[in-house]
Amino acid sequence: MKFFINLSVKKKLVSTFFIISIFIVLIGVQGILGSAKINDASQEIYNNNLISIRNLEEIKANINDIKANMLRIVFERDRSKLDKCI
Repeated sequence: MKFFINLSVKKKLVSTFFIISIFIVLIGVQGILGSAKINDASQEIYNNNLISIRNLEEIKANINDIKANMLRIVFERDRSKLDKCI
């Protein structure tokens, strides 16, 4: 500790600035690596889960269309309109 105390103010400031710069670079690299991991995980979530959910929504919409057509067939009295539905 006496070594650091005996240094001039200029050398103390430069060494402290250098150490802080190293910490900032290390934190920046860690942040970039963390962002890359988050990006990979979000791509995996999109490819594995969200596309399947979109397909399920399309299936649900198709089922609703089928139900609507079936109800139209059941309740339609006019034969010409019924032939258009079928």
